[in-house]
Amino acid sequence: DCPNGSDEINCTTSLDQYSKYPNSRLIGHDVEKLFHTPLYTCAKNCNEAKDFKCRSFSFSDKFHTCILSDSNIGLSGSLASNESSWSYYEMTSRSLKCDHMFVCENGKCINKTSQCNGHNDCGDRSDERNCTWEDYGIELRLTGGGKPNEGMVEIKVLGEWGLICDDQFDLRDADVICRHIGFPLGASEQRKHSDFKTKITNGTKYFVDDLECRGNETRILECEHNGWGIHNCGPDEAAGVVCKVKEENCGFNYWQCEKIKECIPLGYLCDNVEDCTDNSDEDPARCKSPLEMRLVGHSRSDKSSEGRLEIRRFGVWGTVCDDDFGVTEAEVVCNYLGYSGPAKALKEAAYGIGDGVIWLDQVHCAGNETNVSECMHENWGQTNCRHNEDVSVSCDNQSSKKVNTEWTINEILPRQCGIPPEINVSPHFMPKVVSGFETEKGSYPWQASIRVKSLSGRSSHWCGAVIISQLHVLTAGHCLRDYIKSTYFIRAGDYDTEVNEDTEQDLELEEIWIHQDIDKLTRLNNDIALVKVKAPGFNLNKWVSVACLPNNGVEYSPDNNCTISGWGSNGNPGSGFARTLHATWLNILPQKECKADYVYGDSAITEGMFCAGSLIGGSDSCQGDSGGPFLCLDQGNYTIYGITSWGHGCGRTNSPGVYTKVSHYIDWIHEKILKSMNAVD
Repeated sequence: DCPNGSDEINCTTSLDQYSKYPNSRLIGHDVEKLFHTPLYTCAKNCNEAKDFKCRSFSFSDKFHTCILSDSNIGLSGSLASNESSWSYYEMTSRSLKCDHMFVCENGKCINKTSQCNGHNDCGDRSDERNCTWEDYGIELRLTGGGKPNEGMVEIKVLGEWGLICDDQFDLRDADVICRHIGFPLGASEQRKHSDFKTKITNGTKYFVDDLECRGNETRILECEHNGWGIHNCGPDEAAGVVCKVKEENCGFNYWQCEKIKECIPLGYLCDNVEDCTDNSDEDPARCKSPLEMRLVGHSRSDKSSEGRLEIRRFGVWGTVCDDDFGVTEAEVVCNYLGYSGPAKALKEAAYGIGDGVIWLDQVHCAGNETNVSECMHENWGQTNCRHNEDVSVSCDNQSSKKVNTEWTINEILPRQCGIPPEINVSPHFMPKVVSGFETEKGSYPWQASIRVKSLSGRSSHWCGAVIISQLHVLTAGHCLRDYIKSTYFIRAGDYDTEVNEDTEQDLELEEIWIHQDIDKLTRLNNDIALVKVKAPGFNLNKWVSVACLPNNGVEYSPDNNCTISGWGSNGNPGSGFARTLHATWLNILPQKECKADYVYGDSAITEGMFCAGSLIGGSDSCQGDSGGPFLCLDQGNYTIYGITSWGHGCGRTNSPGVYTKVSHYIDWIHEKILKSMNAVD
């Protein structure tokens, strides 16, 4: 291009520094992409890169496209062959010297100490083949259950028995474990929190943590985990399972599939997951049938307004346990049945013992619900009650004075929100560290912590949340499914979780709304929840403030300046939650990248989700950050674009964080806020 031809001098020498791999391309480690670029210019850009250490590049003669990378074959094992339009060039001086390392089948080089540790360090599992522990054999067994098909999972490695931790443990993991043990139908339940308590002490060994199965494996060896013995688990975190078996009659609070002799927990009926082999548990006619309530039993006064409370759900009538069922809950039932007067709750099967299903336990109502299904309660069909604890209700038809106070959304949400604090929010972060930078106290005043109370009276951080009004916070729906409402509380103004700070405010929960379609179509879809705290609510000040809600049509652009925060783990095996509040800055990823087959695939990402971070790994959200805010600067104000939801691991290649798209749910959020404030007094 230059008149004297100087732009073409020494070009051959530049390419001589590289090893060429025809018809190949390095996948998932792109740092910089250049278009309309000649081959020699591509090599020169790699040689002269200043912002990162360029180790290789992929070049397309057909498209004249150059992709620079900070990785290579030895570091990543990510070379894709049969890429006819591409050639891969690796800088020989920066190639990994693998003479004293284990070379994976995909070309990646790892330390020999990482071989046969149970963790898939290679990415193709070649480091976990022909291992001593594999020759010795992996055994699984269930202990502590009342039946052979249920119990705490124990795993035997190199002749020693240990446990599997319940971190990230879900039904897909349980399915694989049951098939491995010899139950071909898979699992009907996964159990957490050492539910099958037996022989668990502080000295008990955990061999597996953060188990990640796709669900189609036949052996646990085919699943991912942190590596044998690497964990951060305590005695109350042992995983358990209940495996499916063919039975003549289903047990208490189980449902029998229609065409085959399989039993599933009632909580799995119509949950958008086909648990029965004949799919009868997801029959549309059954699942769309309306919920009904009635009062039945041996009335002492022959009044139709008194009796044992029964609920019809998915076509199945059942009773309600009397645990914590009081006047407020009884009033919700009576209002549903058309009785507006005072109500009473009668316990210990006052109107006779029911039979069949006990649908609900631990029901807690605020009083403004239209039926008890909207109240807080244990999962449907999960109870420790028997029918001698069936609750009854007595309604009175006399009128009572009711006053409606109608609020508008603009009156509830503060006029000022997301105002950048006077304290500087650092724009810098440490690359490749999931926890990002340690924040300044007060720099994220809208950040809240959902904490869980223990029996000893102590509490611990559970999930993140974000304050949106004096009485409301947003969080992830999955954060509020493991315990009853009274177990949780919200802490605002916190910075150091191990120090009692005078800026902290602790508030009890008054109401919780988890999105009604959570997990519909795919796992953690619609993963959002609104919480109303008890009055008078947050004292808004320098340390406790609100973030803005987005408009419905806000644009999710990679150019947005966005940040996440939380007390989550740094992602290293064995690490716990951070002591102080950490944060980092992230870019929103294009939806097509998030849905790519080598990332999460099209079926896992819905219109209510988006990804952020980098496909090459690095800064990311992690365990303990769930429910926290993903904030972007919108016209100078911090606005809640997302809620931290899920991901595969923390800071891994091709596994960016997935966030609930708040703008997609703004109408739902407004509806629930108005419902929480416009209760009938």
